[in-house]
Amino acid sequence: MQFRLVDAGRRRYLGLLLLADPSEARIMEYLDRGHLLVAELAGRTIGVAHLEPLSALDIELRNLAVVEDLQGQGYGRGLLDGVVGFCRSRGYQRLMVGTGNSSLRNLAFYQRAGFRLVGVRRDYFLRHYPEPIYENGIRCLDMVVLELVLRSSTGA
Repeated sequence: MQFRLVDAGRRRYLGLLLLADPSEARIMEYLDRGHLLVAELAGRTIGVAHLEPLSALDIELRNLAVVEDLQGQGYGRGLLDGVVGFCRSRGYQRLMVGTGNSSLRNLAFYQRAGFRLVGVRRDYFLRHYPEPIYENGIRCLDMVVLELVLRSSTGA
């Protein structure tokens, strides 16, 4: 898998970004900020990740998606590993990610990758998404926030 940063023409990845976030309006709010990392395999775009710096030390993974026909085959983990490497190379100390309380697969995915639960943004999806979201028979109401420590402030 190869990775490349995209600066211009980000809107062409909207369909892929919508796999991870059902709101085009929300995606458009952050699409032109931060970093858009695209994963390619044999010349085909297979995944995308959007990262937005929060400070000089912290960065947030706003979106991570893999094309549907390749999901569940390890490409998401490969993309996440690429994201972590990118963040470390830029000197970030913490990588944050938020996902829905009903996104059981995502919660397991990030925890298997070493992320730890650090908070909950209550009613986030009620406030920011006009249509109700259901996953796994659960209404998505709250954002669960997780973090991965990339390096300690002492460089360890």
